[in-house]
Amino acid sequence: MINNRKKIKEVALCLLCLNTLLVFLNPDSYLGIADYYIFFTLYIFLSFFSGSGIRIRTVEKRYILTGIVLIVAFINAAIKGVISTGYIFSYLLFLMVAFVMVSQNYTSKELNKLLDAYVLSAVFIAIILFLQRYDYYGGGNERHTIIILSHDAIDPNFLAAYMVVPCIIAFSRTIKHFDLRNTIMFLCIIAGTLYTSSRGALLSVVAGVGIILFSSLKGEKKLHIMIASLLVVIICVIVAIKFLPNNSILRLININSYYDNSNAKRLLDWKYGLSAFRIHPIMGYGLQGEMSIIKKMLGVNYISHNTYIALLLQFGIIGATFFSLSMIHIFLKVKNNITLVACLVSTLIVAVFISGETAIFFWLPIIYLDVIGNMKNELCKNEGALNI
Repeated sequence: MINNRKKIKEVALCLLCLNTLLVFLNPDSYLGIADYYIFFTLYIFLSFFSGSGIRIRTVEKRYILTGIVLIVAFINAAIKGVISTGYIFSYLLFLMVAFVMVSQNYTSKELNKLLDAYVLSAVFIAIILFLQRYDYYGGGNERHTIIILSHDAIDPNFLAAYMVVPCIIAFSRTIKHFDLRNTIMFLCIIAGTLYTSSRGALLSVVAGVGIILFSSLKGEKKLHIMIASLLVVIICVIVAIKFLPNNSILRLININSYYDNSNAKRLLDWKYGLSAFRIHPIMGYGLQGEMSIIKKMLGVNYISHNTYIALLLQFGIIGATFFSLSMIHIFLKVKNNITLVACLVSTLIVAVFISGETAIFFWLPIIYLDVIGNMKNELCKNEGALNI
């Protein structure tokens, strides 16, 4: 019986890894979870069915409170007469995945498999990017992305945002080991990120890499880190100049490009989002789309273009405060591992530039960090450090 439960747990973990590896098949243009739920659902079902490692009594009260916040937001939207089933399903599914993962008694070997799948999924995306060379906007803008199952291509900002955390993990592995495999994977992911010409993603990667370098240069192996980092930077520059389109490079490094219409529109998006929030600041508008909220309250067709403004619109100050405390709690759990801190900071930064409240790029790394933070002491005591 125990062996059967162990096998079911292994199958569930494989499904979660497969879900990550095949994320490029997500039919949603913004990499949301609502249209990419099959593997997540099977993982949840098998994890409960196996009964192995589920420790319901030890799950933090935070998840119960999160459920209460969602219920209140649902009631709030129902009172206002507008409910988005997509948002309800997305938040519930993310909550269930987080609940099950935190409840599991994962080993470092199992968590390393999840991290390996995460990094490898970004490598797959980068390779498809290079092969397809699909120009998202057309007209030579060089905002490249991929198009697989959906009729619409994936938004390059969301594609790049997904690659941010795998890029940082691959960089950390590269400067620590400087082996050929990790170096190739990092170069592939960073080139793919640059190929999307997403400035928000690039800023997030630079922040994460900077945090790791700043911390590493204070350690005993600072000479080794400096040499490895210098070599990686030189190779990155060569790859960018040799293989990336000129328009992509100019969009990222030319200061004048940051004053273009896209950033002006983003500021206008933020303005309208905050204006709508100020009308109902305490509890927000509940589980409904941000565009419908702004349209109803202000009479304009805009989105917030910012994950935190979107959360404020849906959950108000009360929900946003709870979210902020949760992020602080996760930070305190992972603060002793600089790579995990870099991943958390980078995720929070990239979320400033796009609305990722139901996107995989935002919640998946947060869930992973929460899981690793909970297991950190056991991992260090029994099996050693993770490969990060």
